[in-house]
Amino acid sequence: VRKGWEWRKKRDIIDRKRRRNGVMSSLFGMLGTVAAVMQNELLIRRELPESTVMNILKGVNSGCSVLCAICVFNIYWLNILFARVQAHLRRGQDLNPDIPLGPILKDRTFWLEVCLCLAHNPPWFTFEFDVTNLDNTIVYRSETLLCIVNTLRCYLLWRVVTDQILDTLPRRHTVAMFASVKLGKEFAFKLMLNGWGAIWYIAGAWSFFVILLGYWFRMFEISACGEREFHQTGNPACAEDSAINWTVAGVGTFPQSNNIYMWNAIWCIFVTTTTVGYGDIFPTTHLSRVVSVLAAFVGIVCASLLTASLGSSMQPSPAEMSATLVLHREKARHELLVLAQRLIAFWWRRRKGTMNRRQRRLDPFELKLEFKRTLLDTQVEVEDCAGISKKIEQIVHRTKYLQRALDAIADKLWEPDVTEMHMKHQRRHRTTIMGNLLMEQEAKPHHEEKNVRSMMLNRRNSFIQEARNRMMSRTSAVFSASIQETMFKSMKSPMAGDAGFDHHRQIARGDIGSKEEKRLQMAFARRHGGGIDDEI
Repeated sequence: VRKGWEWRKKRDIIDRKRRRNGVMSSLFGMLGTVAAVMQNELLIRRELPESTVMNILKGVNSGCSVLCAICVFNIYWLNILFARVQAHLRRGQDLNPDIPLGPILKDRTFWLEVCLCLAHNPPWFTFEFDVTNLDNTIVYRSETLLCIVNTLRCYLLWRVVTDQILDTLPRRHTVAMFASVKLGKEFAFKLMLNGWGAIWYIAGAWSFFVILLGYWFRMFEISACGEREFHQTGNPACAEDSAINWTVAGVGTFPQSNNIYMWNAIWCIFVTTTTVGYGDIFPTTHLSRVVSVLAAFVGIVCASLLTASLGSSMQPSPAEMSATLVLHREKARHELLVLAQRLIAFWWRRRKGTMNRRQRRLDPFELKLEFKRTLLDTQVEVEDCAGISKKIEQIVHRTKYLQRALDAIADKLWEPDVTEMHMKHQRRHRTTIMGNLLMEQEAKPHHEEKNVRSMMLNRRNSFIQEARNRMMSRTSAVFSASIQETMFKSMKSPMAGDAGFDHHRQIARGDIGSKEEKRLQMAFARRHGGGIDDEI
């Protein structure tokens, strides 16, 4: 690695530089867009296109456009470097931090973004052209059209928003590598649409598109031939009758006038997005009709996303479902008292012969059946009120807890039992083992004494390991019944026919004795991987 290139091997630094360039590109892009909007609004209010103020704004837009394109280039360069670092960490590929220009220049998306950043009206440059629209003539200025193109830079804000959302996820690169999931813009979009916060995101996007499309609609409806709004440059098309008087099907012929009020355009786009369309304001040019179509499409998409988000947010959580079932049980207990009072009163009045007309119409069978149903609802346990996912979670937690308890007990039992078993083994087989070792030592030369000692140590270690395995198997056999009983009690599915599982209940009832209990324990241990030895 060259000097000064050490940061190119660090993923966090590369990611931080990507986010920084994303923020800078959006900042420069928005500053250039604001300058373009200002010069367009000044142009509508009879400002000369060649004036000093207009050229200053155009110069600011030019500088911001170049800086925005540079930041976009840095983002693509850092994306390639980041992909190489990821491949190095995941698959062990060789990391080459030297990024050539070829992969960047071959990317079509890069050229599209660069064109959007560099498209602007430079200083000391202006033009206008006329378009025939439905037998009408409309004239557009270059400042107006390029201002609309500059508003497309708002897409840069999407990169900043997604990076901000992904930045809140701790250790996301490690998690993505572990789960084999790409945590990109699609993942951030799904996070935005989850929960009640999705309503604010969708409402903000809806409002943003209404304002943006409303501005486009307003610009496409304004003609540069308006004497009250624009300073005339002597375009011959403005002298034609089709530019002075417009004809619209279904409306007739009327003098052309520019509606420069932004609120009217926003109102038209808003009612279009809601698929209402009052008709008080309608498009009269081809481009404004295209904008209206986009507004209708945006309204359908936003309404669908809002409905889906509200539907998913309205679904009760597992905890809320459990609380609902517990409340239903408590309500059933209250209703059980009322039904019991009604049954007692019905039985007492029927015995005394003082039943009224309403009680004679009662069906005792239906009343008893309702009482039994309510009684069953009151006998529901709290654990049964949980959903399937909650039950599985409880089983997992209990299993982990029992496993930790098993390990702790095994640790306490290992050392004393291993020591005691080792002493018994020495007392029982001391003569045989030592005799064999002495015979082997006498038969072998003196230089093999170390081998004999190592053999003794190996035998001792193997014995200790075998004793530990036996103790572990015996401890597992003891606690497996408790684990299975807890699991199947939560799932309401007892293991029928398992001697090792059912014998606890028999012992509790006193049906079997100590010999039968020992036989069942041994059968259960053999079935579940244990190894109870008679000698132990």
